[in-house]
Amino acid sequence: MLLLAGLGLDFGISDEKLKQIEKCKTIFLENYTNLVSKGEMGKLKTIFQKTKKGIIVLGREQVENEKIILDAMANGDVALLVSGDPLIATTHHSLVLSAKKANHKTKIIHSSSIISAAISESMLQVYKFGKIVTIPFPRNGFDPTSPYENIGFNLKNGLHTLLLLDIDSEKGAMPPNEAFEILEGWEKKLKKKVITEKTKLLVLSSIGKDDSKVVYGTIVQLRKLKFNNPPHCLILPAKLHFMEEELLAFFCLNG
Repeated sequence: MLLLAGLGLDFGISDEKLKQIEKCKTIFLENYTNLVSKGEMGKLKTIFQKTKKGIIVLGREQVENEKIILDAMANGDVALLVSGDPLIATTHHSLVLSAKKANHKTKIIHSSSIISAAISESMLQVYKFGKIVTIPFPRNGFDPTSPYENIGFNLKNGLHTLLLLDIDSEKGAMPPNEAFEILEGWEKKLKKKVITEKTKLLVLSSIGKDDSKVVYGTIVQLRKLKFNNPPHCLILPAKLHFMEEELLAFFCLNG
């Protein structure tokens, strides 16, 4: 059996979740859809040391290749621990499909996700959100403009946009200021007035943790700030309902 266990935003493991995980012969931890900090890694290792179970940490290529996980399933049940909710990342959809094709049972333990948490923290109305966008690190000539086009589509249709910022094993989590530069670069290139001097964004940092923070302002205002508590995500609001305006005022930057 393949058990995909979501760790939520705080990497917490309830007693019931732990009981299900420790029944598995092999326990993997996926460490690329959200990089696990030293503190979080220590917390997890302490939990599983008590159960005499070790954790094998896997990077992006190892999870996407799937061989290590599928081979382990030949010797017994396997648990894959995933930050947030395990099926938000499409990579894990592929893994579930491969397991089912190999006649293995699958089980999902859901948990909180940045998708729902960011929307909740923003105080914006959930049914007014459009396509979710990821801003990727430019890599070897790979610089897609589809995120910019999707933002434009959402704005045209009065829909807010949640922008997830890329995470890289070497570069770490993309800082908001780099995301601002990428957005402005797309605007200079495509010139569709999707991003202007008046464009306002929400920056949501370390959501679900004690040091979480939400600020709202123009890119000019936001780039003056230091964002020291990753990971971050952005929300670009469309036309606001009057109640949304009142709530966002509590996050506003002055000046």
